[in-house]
Order: sequence, then C-alpha cells, then structure tokens
Amino acid sequence: LYHGLAHEIGHGLGIGGWTYGAARPMIVADTANGTINVTAFTGPQAAAAWQGLGGSGYAPTQVGQPGPASHWSRAGGLCGELMEPTVRLHSRLSVVTLAALADLGWTVRLDRAEPYARS
Repeated sequence: LYHGLAHEIGHGLGIGGWTYGAARPMIVADTANGTINVTAFTGPQAAAAWQGLGGSGYAPTQVGQPGPASHWSRAGGLCGELMEPTVRLHSRLSVVTLAALADLGWTVRLDRAEPYARS
C-alpha cells in the first residue's frame, strides 16, 4: 500500500504531468513515420542524476499507455523505480525522481534518495 500511495503522490506533485505548462521542463520525443519511439524528461537536474547512474542524455520516460511520458521507462533502464508504470513491493525512490521534482520547482533533499542501481 505504501508504494502505491507514494507513486500516486508523485503524480500529484507533478511527475508525469510535466508536459503541461510553458514554465515546466518538457518531454522530448524522437519520432519516425509519425510514431513516438523514445521520450525523455529534459529537466537538467534529473538528467544529471540519470547520468550519475550511468545513463546518457536525458532521463527516459515510457512510450505508450497509460500515457506517453507519464512514468519512467523500464526498458530505458529505470526498472524497479517508484515512478515506473508498475509499482512493486520493493520499488525505490531514486535520485532521478527527486531531481525531477527539483526541476519542477519542489525543494528536495537528494541525499534522501533510496539506494538505486540502473537496470
């Protein structure tokens, strides 16, 4: 129950709603033949956190349902993270999510992130 509630609170704080509003960091999309293939969150703090975990570029977001870019991408390397599409018993609140919240204007403590390794 805790992880499910924490996940939904993340949405309430703006995770996944970041494509709305000109003042918020946006999602970039790589399209081919009119199809979205890859999306990523462009917030600079989230990008730095993602790169700190060994990723490259921007933090990857999901493509497809339940809504493009509304969660982190499991296929992109954020499996087991609290804000991936499927909440699990041992989902982790990573530094990427905390950094994304900072990009959205929240005051956060990145040192409070749970241990997380890219998968």
